[in-house]
Formats: sequence, C-alpha cells, structure tokens
Amino acid sequence: FELKTRETNADKKKKAEYEKLRAKSVQRERIQKAIYDLEREKEDHEKALIIDHKDALSSDEIEKYKQTFEDLMKGSDCSKGNWFREKGWDDWIVKLDFDMFLWNKLKETLTKEDLERPDLDEKIEEFKQDMLIFSTKKAGGEKC
Repeated sequence: FELKTRETNADKKKKAEYEKLRAKSVQRERIQKAIYDLEREKEDHEKALIIDHKDALSSDEIEKYKQTFEDLMKGSDCSKGNWFREKGWDDWIVKLDFDMFLWNKLKETLTKEDLERPDLDEKIEEFKQDMLIFSTKKAGGEKC
C-alpha cells in the first residue's frame, strides 16, 4: 500500500515537466494578448483619426461627398442603387450606406505618416520576437 501512494522520481519529473509546459502556455497566451491589445490600439488610433477628419469637414465638403454618393447610387444597377432610387435620402439604410461610403473615402485620405505609431510598432515587434524565441525553446529551456 505504501509503495502505491508514495510519489516516485518519475512522477515528480512528469509533474515538473507538466508545470513547465503549463507555465510556457500561460506565457505564450500573455504575449499573444499583448500583441492583440497593441494592434487594437493601432486600429483605435486609425478610427480616431477618421472621426476627427469627419468632424472637421465643412458642410460644403459633406455636400460634395453626398453628391458623389448620389451619382454613384443613381448610376448603379446593384440593389443598393435601386434602394437609393426608391427610398431617397430619408431612409436610414441609405444614410448608413452613405456613412460607410464617407468612412471609406476618409480612410483613403489617411497617409502612412498619419497611421504610423512607432511606439506601438516597436512593442509589437518586440513581442513577436519574444514569441519567436519562446517557441524555439523546449519546456526544459534548451533550444530545439
């Protein structure tokens, strides 16, 4: 009975190996979450730039975008064009389509310099390097 309940060296070794694998898994998840969070922050930066640009538009500029959108819809054979011709500007779906159109047009105006976030890019690259180094190691710490 005593032999069956006593922890053997092999059991201790398996337990230690399991703990190392679990710790490695937790560390990998933390790195992946950090990368995800930084990439989301970059996306939020882009959204904020577009919103600021939209808020800064004059009524004349908005009218030009509306006219461009209207011309596209009137000349289109797609379902959105048909919907626009049928419902007009008072329909909420048309307004939503215009908002998407305007968003995409404003996004096209952003330059690479506007979107650059060197601080975030460096952190993301560091985490990716950590992940690469981390994945080339075995649970015991030696390289594969």
